[in-house]
Amino acid sequence: MRPLICIISFLCLTLSSADPLAADNLPAVRLLISNPAPYVGEEVIVTLEVRTAPRSQSAIIPIWPNLDSSASAELPTPPPRLEEDQAVLVQIMQRAVRPLRSGRLPLISAGVSIAGQTYHAQPVELRVLPLPERGRPEGFAGAIGEVAMQLQAEGRGSREIQLVLSGPAALETFPTPQAEVGADERLILLHDATIGTAPQERTRTLRYLYLPGGNDRGRLVFRLPVFDPLAHKYIVLNAGIEHIPTWLVHSAYLFFTLLVLYLLVRSYRKSRTPRTVEEALEKIIGRPSTQLCRDEIVEILRKYGADAHILIELAAYWQSNDAQRFAPNALRPGELSEEDQQRSQHLLLHLIRMKSWLRWLLTAVEKTIKDQLRARMAKLSM
Repeated sequence: MRPLICIISFLCLTLSSADPLAADNLPAVRLLISNPAPYVGEEVIVTLEVRTAPRSQSAIIPIWPNLDSSASAELPTPPPRLEEDQAVLVQIMQRAVRPLRSGRLPLISAGVSIAGQTYHAQPVELRVLPLPERGRPEGFAGAIGEVAMQLQAEGRGSREIQLVLSGPAALETFPTPQAEVGADERLILLHDATIGTAPQERTRTLRYLYLPGGNDRGRLVFRLPVFDPLAHKYIVLNAGIEHIPTWLVHSAYLFFTLLVLYLLVRSYRKSRTPRTVEEALEKIIGRPSTQLCRDEIVEILRKYGADAHILIELAAYWQSNDAQRFAPNALRPGELSEEDQQRSQHLLLHLIRMKSWLRWLLTAVEKTIKDQLRARMAKLSM
């Protein structure tokens, strides 16, 4: 039993001595990075984590690694926290770092100085990736990160507007978005401020005085090319004043006008469409068919270009009507047999087509020929 107790005690001592963050190994320092493989210009948060005894009164002086090839800025120090399970006081110090060139960037010699004694952290390395050349948009000036752009430009005429950029990126380092204004318009920057610090989301607000001229809403559009490191591609953010294009307004007006005209013409033609053969003949010859003999009607139809097939069907129609009128067992007035109804409808369709298209065409041709003859006669008489 005693040897077993000794073995268990030895294992506990070994495990406790192996933990570098245990209370017996304090102070302890760690160097942490938010992204080990950023792109050139992408923001990385470098953190020094210091663990000390809860009652340590000595000042902690950070020792940052060499960041000559990067742009860096110190961030506000958050309040220390107490880890109850190990009775350890944890304090962190952070810097926002943006690598300026690609390649390997070793972060060495980082640590802290406490009461004149230096404690070093294990070195880490950044593998900085170059920005891709493929797909790089025109006007890209190094804006990197997840960002959204929104324009607040309500109203008309001269007014103050706001362009808002938001996202977890170093917005204060972004170039000013490119503004495209209409002819004779002016845009004056009044104020540019960024709220928030890394690594949280920040908001950058640009206030402008916008002078579109008159009482117009304006034609202002902002453009900002950005590289999104999460999507690994370039995007172009656009924000502008929403307005309906002039060509669309004119097209809608023209379409509405044509639609109204079409409905009016359709209604007129529907009301004037003949319902019987007699009505169709009256519209073609210009007077009731009962005022002319059938030979005169046939001659007029020939003049208007009726083919032989129409004339044969018309003769059959008249013959069928005569047979019904004078037959001993004639149908009631206005009543037709099924065969006669089909023949009547077929003939009516031919006459309507002749009225609608052929007659108009022949009339136009006839008018043109007469005009040419008059012109020739006038030349001969001179």
